[in-house]
Amino acid sequence: MSDCQFIASPTEEFPYRQVCQVCGHPWNLTTPPVPPLRRPCKRHRPKTARPTPNKPRRGPGTEAKLLLESLSISPIGGCDCEGFARKMDAWGVAGCRGEHYQEIVDRFRAYASKYGWATKLKAAALAVKTGLAFRLNPLDPAPGIVDEAIRRAEEKEAAQVRSTAISR
Repeated sequence: MSDCQFIASPTEEFPYRQVCQVCGHPWNLTTPPVPPLRRPCKRHRPKTARPTPNKPRRGPGTEAKLLLESLSISPIGGCDCEGFARKMDAWGVAGCRGEHYQEIVDRFRAYASKYGWATKLKAAALAVKTGLAFRLNPLDPAPGIVDEAIRRAEEKEAAQVRSTAISR
């Protein structure tokens, strides 16, 4: 916090009263002040340190998000896609492939039904262009997208383990 910027503002009761020009905080003195007058100013805020950036997220949720973005599919209102992606990352590859797999696929299916045909057509064209379409069932792409996100996350985890082992 910065210090107050005092100016003299005497009254009958406090002949040496000082008042901060910024926050208006009074300092009621009965004896002459000894410079420098220092008090934390209530309105001056210290420049807050910027939070250190978090480590980049990794996991199936992040991969699913990136995969959907590559298909020009953006979150729609009320889906809390970011929160669900964090959950998937927390579950990890094993949790997403195992006990939470059906929950993830069901959620993808539920939200896929909220997109219009134009969005789906554009996503399909991009999937063909990137080669992803050949790994998906065109009648029910949700399980394939989940599988691909898990595969990519697993691949990145393996690469991380290899690079860590090499650097040691």
